[in-house]
Amino acid sequence: MRMTTPSQFKLLLFFKRNPSLSPSEFRSYYEANHVPMVMSLSASSRGLLKYTRRYLDHAGSDPSLNLPFTVFGEPVPTVNFDIVNEVTFESKEAAAEFARLLYGVEENRAKLVADEEKLFIRSEMRGMLVEEIASIE
Repeated sequence: MRMTTPSQFKLLLFFKRNPSLSPSEFRSYYEANHVPMVMSLSASSRGLLKYTRRYLDHAGSDPSLNLPFTVFGEPVPTVNFDIVNEVTFESKEAAAEFARLLYGVEENRAKLVADEEKLFIRSEMRGMLVEEIASIE
């Protein structure tokens, strides 16, 4: 019997690291500083279910390696991001509250933007809110 799970709302974020940081420096700083800051600033947010980080393995995704599930297409596309974040919420309203706490409170926004400027090329930051509906067997 196939079942459909209740929908969840996810914020998908695509970030390019600041080139002044090596990939390992970026990851270390992100996990040790940025993640705790985001979690602290959003501590009163209700409905935040999960904050997942996925660091791209650019070398392991080289199409010349002929590995399955690497970057593919003709011509081979360039992936301009170093991290893909997925922030999961129980509702669209919870996602809006999370965003309000981070960017709608001036003191929080200032801290976050200052840290983003250390970590990312801010002009290339991309994000979108998606509704996820999953089917399971």
